[in-house]
Amino acid sequence: MSDDTDHSKQVKLTEAFEAATPRPTGHMELFGIHTRLIVPGDDLPRLLVAALKDARIRPRDGDVLVVAESAVATAERRIFELAAVEPSDEARKMSAEWGLPVEQAHLVLQEADQVLGACDGVVLALKDGVLLANAGLDISNAPPGYAVGLPKNPNSSAGAIRMALLTAFAANVGVVIADSRVLPLRLGCVGVALGTSGFEAVEDDRGKTDLFGRALSMTRVALADNIASAAELLMGETDRQVPTVLVRGAPISLSEREGVPLVREDQCVYMGVLRRGDRSR
Repeated sequence: MSDDTDHSKQVKLTEAFEAATPRPTGHMELFGIHTRLIVPGDDLPRLLVAALKDARIRPRDGDVLVVAESAVATAERRIFELAAVEPSDEARKMSAEWGLPVEQAHLVLQEADQVLGACDGVVLALKDGVLLANAGLDISNAPPGYAVGLPKNPNSSAGAIRMALLTAFAANVGVVIADSRVLPLRLGCVGVALGTSGFEAVEDDRGKTDLFGRALSMTRVALADNIASAAELLMGETDRQVPTVLVRGAPISLSEREGVPLVREDQCVYMGVLRRGDRSR
């Protein structure tokens, strides 16, 4: 009887999966674009247009250009000389308590909207609605003795690049200014969109159905973040000099919107847990 029951359950389960409506598979292409070393004061939109032409890659309507935030910040002179930093008392205290070089501690406090804590010399901070290590301050891909902050207004930077591409190529594209970050309890970095222009950064799937016809009530897809993560595979964190990636075939909806929608702190699982303190069991 038990074997018959188990077999009947398996048949029903198989039938349920077979009844799921098949969907056509998509196709996406990524093109890493090499540039010379970007220096402070560069006209980055113009440089990116030239790099695309040199690579003989012509953007099309619906493409997305992903640009590393470090390239944007460098061109916009968001570079800090560590030796010129005069650490505050709070920075000295943070440095002694959390093991961060005192100059970097000062810059983190200067750049962060809010400091939440630290672990092993890395500060977790809130910056422009995003949880980032060291408030996005980076000493990698910066000259020795310097640190690079985040762009002042990533959405505006994305919009300027988008307009340059529209003018040069007559192509309506999306633009993502991307950074890398870590996920809780995972080793390694993934991409995150700091700024966007020209498309809907988040797709709202609420009301659509899952494989078995049930209506989705909560699902939203972070398109810009996912595109940023895909581009990170080609940009990397090393000396490749690939600060931008053209993504073709991403399932985006073009629009005049700029920016990534945020949620309130009380709606965020991570911030909610951090605010409530340790309630582990």
